[in-house]
Amino acid sequence: MKKNTKEAKKAEHQAPSGLPSPGAESGALGAQQEDVGRIREILFGVQMRDYESRFVALEARLASDLDELRNRMQEGFDSLRTDLTERLEAEQSQRLEEAENIRQALSSESQELTRKLEESAQELTQLIERHAAELGSRKADRELLAELLLQSAERIRNPTSSGAD
Repeated sequence: MKKNTKEAKKAEHQAPSGLPSPGAESGALGAQQEDVGRIREILFGVQMRDYESRFVALEARLASDLDELRNRMQEGFDSLRTDLTERLEAEQSQRLEEAENIRQALSSESQELTRKLEESAQELTQLIERHAAELGSRKADRELLAELLLQSAERIRNPTSSGAD
């Protein structure tokens, strides 16, 4: 019966001259491919379905592992970001505290230097005033001495007038 069916199909696709038509060749080729496919299914069908199910399971596992790896990496990045942010904030706080300590130390040192400068200025003022007073007294002594010398010179020049004074 199969031969009759095949022969009938061939007869349908043949040209009137008795030669097979181009469509008939492709039909025969399609039938052969279909037969090869059935044979392949019979011989390798179970193995192919087994491999296919394994590949699907492997793909699902790979996708799951990839998602898990992405999640762990994201958690690691988040943890690293948090740690670095905390470190940066601590470092910034420490630097601000050190800057404040330096500012206070400079302020204290500036006040100390200002106090010493004022003391030195007072000492110098007192020293200048004392030297000025000494110079004034020396000047007065010189003027007094000059006056006495002038009077003596006058007496020597005019011995008679000194008794009249």
